Amino acid sequence: MHFITTVTRLNLHPLEDLVRFGLDLGVSRFVLREVFYHPGNDVVDHARMPELLLRPGEYGAMADRLRGTFGDHAFEFADDARLGAAEQKMLADSLRTVPLNGD
Repeated sequence: MHFITTVTRLNLHPLEDLVRFGLDLGVSRFVLREVFYHPGNDVVDHARMPELLLRPGEYGAMADRLRGTFGDHAFEFADDARLGAAEQKMLADSLRTVPLNGD
């Protein structure tokens, strides 16, 4: 079993509890993705996003904290820069392969 979690400022500090809970359930992998925000996105609540975004350094500090407490073997960390690059590639790939007129 794997846990996949989007890390925001609202759930940043209780992540240790989430990992402990997951380990008790037998979770073997934790994927922790930093929330990212693109103002041009038409799906998100733009008024709410600023309170969710992590401050510079918070994601790295959280990753270091979890590694220090639980070790490195059960985590996959994906920060904003990594996810943003993956999203941009996925978007570019989809625009090349899917006709824009729906045909």
